[in-house]
Amino acid sequence: MSVISPEEITNLYYSLGKIVKVLRKTPCPFQQKGKIFEDQIIKELQKMHFFPWKIPCKRILVKGVSSVGHEVDAIFVRGYSIDPMYFAELKWREYEPINKQEVLIFNQKALDIYFSGYIERVRIARLYRIFISSLPLTIPAFKFCLSHGILVLTPPRNTFLNVLERKNNLAIFPPLDWAITKIKKILQRRPHYQTGRKLLIRLENFRSKIFRACPSLPNIIEHNGQKLLEEYRTLIWEVDPNKLLL
Repeated sequence: MSVISPEEITNLYYSLGKIVKVLRKTPCPFQQKGKIFEDQIIKELQKMHFFPWKIPCKRILVKGVSSVGHEVDAIFVRGYSIDPMYFAELKWREYEPINKQEVLIFNQKALDIYFSGYIERVRIARLYRIFISSLPLTIPAFKFCLSHGILVLTPPRNTFLNVLERKNNLAIFPPLDWAITKIKKILQRRPHYQTGRKLLIRLENFRSKIFRACPSLPNIIEHNGQKLLEEYRTLIWEVDPNKLLL
């Protein structure tokens, strides 16, 4: 079965923005918002025929090779296929961005589960990691995700995030999948647009570099976090400079 497509990630990206916007205006306790956030994300995945191995808003424990049980937000698959599997962190935040320590813990959980070989007696073939958050990651956290092959999904830029960015070193970027989807739409209208075709090839090659299945580990030449961040910014800028502006 093919990996989740750029178009599917782009749809989830826009849905995430709507979910966060509504939840921020909803008067309810923080913990309850977190549960609603998870529930809404899982419902969006189900609309795309991805199904979680859990009851929405109910925690599950999955044992890793260490024999430690890990609390998991969502493990999901497409339809009846068990390859690939997706291991997702669904993080609701209101004011504090995601730091590097949090993505380190998420990655370690994913690797520990992967090396166990099984999830609930089902053999793991490919396990992809996705970090979905209501707030952006710090730049160090985002660089870690780029180098380790973790797909990051945070809401589109807005006024609140612009203010938050002035106080923190944040990675407020659309997913690369958004850029791929946009270029594909342009090429549908302009099939002979050679610059667009070359850009699409670069985007797709870069996607395969920054969204990888376990146990793909980074190497210093291909997966240097700073270099990947610079290339990421460059590609987004070439597609639409406004996505990087305040």
